[in-house]
Amino acid sequence: GKVVHSDIVSIAGKTGTAQFGTEEKTHGWFSAFAPFDAPTIVMVILVESQDKNTYVTVPATEEIFMWYFSEGHGKESLEN
Repeated sequence: GKVVHSDIVSIAGKTGTAQFGTEEKTHGWFSAFAPFDAPTIVMVILVESQDKNTYVTVPATEEIFMWYFSEGHGKESLEN
């Protein structure tokens, strides 16, 4: 598993990949939830046909959660 910490919220999740075809590319995903200690939201991001230099699921997930909690959408989750 992976835990991403920020000043706003801690995110827990698991990465995964699946090879396909004969190319050296994979489908990659990151399943995550937040806040780590009292989850109120879950997300799965899937990116098709990525190579090892374009693995973006974790940064994308982190950015979306940071937006969600910093904009107040998940504010009550952080206060409980």
